[in-house]
Amino acid sequence: MTPGAVPEPTPSSRRMNTILIGLFAAFIILVGGAMYLGASTTTTRADETAANDWIEWSLDVKYKDAMTVSITSTIKVHEIETANASLSADEIRNMTGGNASSPALDQVDNKIESLFGEYIVQPYPGSTISGWSLTVNPTSLEGGVSGDAYDPPILYTMSCTLNLDTSSYFTAEELGKFTINDPEEFLSGCLLAGGMIRDDMTLYVQKGHKLSYVFYKDIYIHNIEDPDHQATLSASLLSSEAGLDATELEDSSFSIITLDALDDTTPLTAQIRLEVQADNPQRQSEEDWDITVNMDMKELDQLDITSSPLHVKVIDGDMVGFEPPVALTGLRFLSADTLRLLYTSKMVNMDSIETYLDDSLDDLEERLNEGLNATNSALKLTWDMTTLDNMVPPYMLEKKTEGTTTYNIMGTERPIIATLVSTETITPSLTGEISAWAARGFLNAGATTSVDLDLGTDAHYTLNIKLPDHLILEFRTASATSGDRSTYTLEGGLNTLAIASSIAPQYDTSRAIADIDVDIKDVQLTGPTAVEFPVHFNVDARLHRLDPDSIAIDTFLPERVTFDIINADAIRLAFQEGLITPEYVEDEMSKILIGNVTPFLKDGSSVSVILDNSSTFDGNIGDMTDAQPLMFEIDINGKVVVDDITNPEIKKENAMTVYSREINFPIGGLEEWTSNYHVMLPEGLTIEGRPQFIPSRGTSSEAVTGIENNRHYLDISLYEDAEGDINFKLGVTPGFVAMKAWPCFLIVLCVILLIILLIVILVVRSKNKKNQEDDLDQEQYPEMYEQQNNQGMYDDPGGGRGRGGRPPGPGPMMLLLVLLF
Repeated sequence: MTPGAVPEPTPSSRRMNTILIGLFAAFIILVGGAMYLGASTTTTRADETAANDWIEWSLDVKYKDAMTVSITSTIKVHEIETANASLSADEIRNMTGGNASSPALDQVDNKIESLFGEYIVQPYPGSTISGWSLTVNPTSLEGGVSGDAYDPPILYTMSCTLNLDTSSYFTAEELGKFTINDPEEFLSGCLLAGGMIRDDMTLYVQKGHKLSYVFYKDIYIHNIEDPDHQATLSASLLSSEAGLDATELEDSSFSIITLDALDDTTPLTAQIRLEVQADNPQRQSEEDWDITVNMDMKELDQLDITSSPLHVKVIDGDMVGFEPPVALTGLRFLSADTLRLLYTSKMVNMDSIETYLDDSLDDLEERLNEGLNATNSALKLTWDMTTLDNMVPPYMLEKKTEGTTTYNIMGTERPIIATLVSTETITPSLTGEISAWAARGFLNAGATTSVDLDLGTDAHYTLNIKLPDHLILEFRTASATSGDRSTYTLEGGLNTLAIASSIAPQYDTSRAIADIDVDIKDVQLTGPTAVEFPVHFNVDARLHRLDPDSIAIDTFLPERVTFDIINADAIRLAFQEGLITPEYVEDEMSKILIGNVTPFLKDGSSVSVILDNSSTFDGNIGDMTDAQPLMFEIDINGKVVVDDITNPEIKKENAMTVYSREINFPIGGLEEWTSNYHVMLPEGLTIEGRPQFIPSRGTSSEAVTGIENNRHYLDISLYEDAEGDINFKLGVTPGFVAMKAWPCFLIVLCVILLIILLIVILVVRSKNKKNQEDDLDQEQYPEMYEQQNNQGMYDDPGGGRGRGGRPPGPGPMMLLLVLLF
């Protein structure tokens, strides 16, 4: 190649040049197309609506406390209508030349400030705005070709602080009734007490705007940055119109309410509700006020009442006429601190609280009077008003320490105090009309007097009952004793009590003994199948103690005085007090005997009961026992008929068999008594073998037999009202049969003697007649008489007939035969 000559291009260099030229041409085409499209395309969403604004707002709403709100807004201006024209984002950039301090931006700033004011004043009317700040983002003013005059938008940041007015929470009518000197103190206290602040507000957005309120949940109660003093705000949408949206992100610290009027031709409004509650409130769920009433019973009819101060910790707001503001809910049961707060705000008055508690104490008084059967008690309240003054502001600290006591703000640790005063001594009547002295005697004998103290179900009252010496309460909630006098504590509800004596004897069973001597004087056969025993009962009865129902003594005792088992001393005291008479007890004993013993006797039995001088009371109520029983002397006369002979051939048996047979002798006991029977058989009758008791009811001891004064006897004890038959074999001695047969022998002897007498009379008459005839013959014919007489002495010695043919009189053999016959 010669110097200066141009070399020919090679094939490879030609291909490289072609590629470079193609790439450059393509670049020129792309840039030109882009410039053309950028200069000719105006596809904006604002152009598709009638609105001249296209602005997106995001308002971060943070409640510092219930009355202070911090609002920071991020504003995206795509298009804005000013006083002179509707400007797009690019037009704003062109006007300002990217200079954030350009005067051309003033009209946009003014419009933004005006709209921001509307959007915060509408929800919070009457609030005071402070800390106003509007800042434009300089970067958003920088120019550049994007192909869209409205996007990216011009960015603003707007912030301020709202100091809310009381009208945000209270109506004009409420503000006219209440005294809210420090709204923040009041609302903070209500939150700590468990109340909920509810605020319903109206949100507003212009057409062509999209407004999002971001409500942060965390609220510090009165600016105290302490987690224990935090509250939580929740926002909810009440409206249901199109363009509204409510979002609460899970595990997020805020709620979002969105009003989208970008495509609307008219402004859009929405109703929302904000609710604020403390995270750790001192919420109360039931009444808690109490008073301790001390009842000092000097004697059963003398009772003094005193009390400890009444402490009001929690009270039912409904009961004292509390009507909370519309914006305040959840406060029904009011703690002592809450009462102070409401009292200083004139939402409750002490008169209503005092009236309510007075009525409650009147109810207590009525309950005590009813339970104690008293009518002259007087329970009155005296308030210590200093406990209501100097309300400790609840927003100062979570807890407050006074001396050594630390308590929660708005809690119950500092109750409101009133003093209960009793101006009279109560005269209870626990034992009816009888004297307290007699009542104490009955208690010392084992009685109880019942007391029903219904203190209500709310358990506001605590009763300390101090009883007289040696008296005790019998009930399950006894809490303590001290010294010789017992002290008991009762709380709410129905307390069924019984006053008893600690020195009363303790009884498990009755103790009444009747020694019954049964004297069977004879045994008589009243028919071929029946035997009758004439008997005499001599009863020595000793009444130590028994069930009062058995002789119906309890019907004469005072209504509140009851005995499980009444003893002899108590019956004597009842005699002395005129509650019952000895004659009544004698009659009751007669009824018992008639009902248990005489049914076994034949009709016509007689019963005699006499209570001896053991019925006199000795006057010592300190020793009421059954050591000295009541003594009764009882006589019963009658007959026991035993009809148990089963052999129809009994009339053919000999006398020994008639009286010697198996006997079922009926016998009965006395209710509540031990009856010791001593049965004596007639002399000559014996008990063969071993007697047995065949019960129809109850039990008995083993029968024992023996001999006393030549008479056989049987001993057996019947327990309580046992009854049945004593079965034994009745034996008989020959002498007893002889004694029973002597009337027959006497009759036979009398007949024999009559016959002998008749024969003697006949013989004597015959002899007398013969003598008379002999005398006549001798007188008339002396010679013939002498001749015949001499002849007869030899011819017919005692066997022939006398003169005149008469037979001789009966001889000795004839008399013997008659006697044998």
